[in-house]
This record gives sequence, C-alpha cells and structure tokens, in this order.
Amino acid sequence: MVTLDKTDRKLLQLVQDDFPLVEKPWAEVAAKLGVGEEEAIRRVKRLLREGVISRIGPIIDARKVGLKASTLVAVKVAEGEVERVARIINGFKEVSHNYERDNAYNLWFTVTARDEEELEKVLKKIKRKTGIREDDFLELRSQRVFKIGLKFNFTE
Repeated sequence: MVTLDKTDRKLLQLVQDDFPLVEKPWAEVAAKLGVGEEEAIRRVKRLLREGVISRIGPIIDARKVGLKASTLVAVKVAEGEVERVARIINGFKEVSHNYERDNAYNLWFTVTARDEEELEKVLKKIKRKTGIREDDFLELRSQRVFKIGLKFNFTE
C-alpha cells in the first residue's frame, strides 16, 4: 500500500482528467498544484516507480487512425518461459496490454493492425518467434467494440 498525500492525489487527478497539451506540461501541472516543476516531476517519478502510475500516454481510438483489425490472444506458456515469451511478444509494435494471468492460458495480450492480412502476418511471426504451439494459442477476435471511460476520483 502506497501512502498518498493531498498533493499526490491532486496530481493524479490532473494527470488523469486534464493533462495539458502544451510545450511545458509539467510546469502547468506544477502551477495548478502550487508546487515547483521539479517537485511535480519528482512526485510523478515516485508514483511511476511505486507502481501507482503504470504509464502516462494517450488513449487512441485505433479504428479512427486506420487500424481496423484487432484480437485478444491468450497463450499457454511454460512457467519458466513466461518472461522470455513476454519479452518477445512485447517487441512487436502491434502488441499492447500484455498480462500474465493465473490460468492455463497464462499470458494475454492484444494485437492491433491495419487490416486482417497484416494481423495474420503479425500473429504468425509471434508464433514462430516464441515457439508457441498452435494448440496453446487461443485467439479471441472482437465481435463488437465497447468503449468505456474509466475515471478514478482521487481528491474526494
């Protein structure tokens, strides 16, 4: 459990809800927090290091930028091979959201591509490079897309 003070909570709220798209975003965040820019950056680095923040970046609607094919993949990976296989999979720019699960299918990730043909090529490369057998590779194609906006309230 990580202890968050009032400034940490306000920082999390700002980064989540109102991150400034300006030349010096951390200076603007710091001004809203009432601290110096270096203090804001130090706090963000600490929250990243402690795992409170996993990443800072945009959430992009892949379909709106021309990426029309995607799938969720679950694979069975031998216990001693998970890190090696995950590292290979993470090397593909088309892969996101790679998670280890406590299940027979213990590694889950998403692949997004320009079209079905490109998606198939990426999946074949992943299978070849990782050595995952066809029987241990479960593909769960999207039927419908549901977008949810998950927001946390840190300041109340």
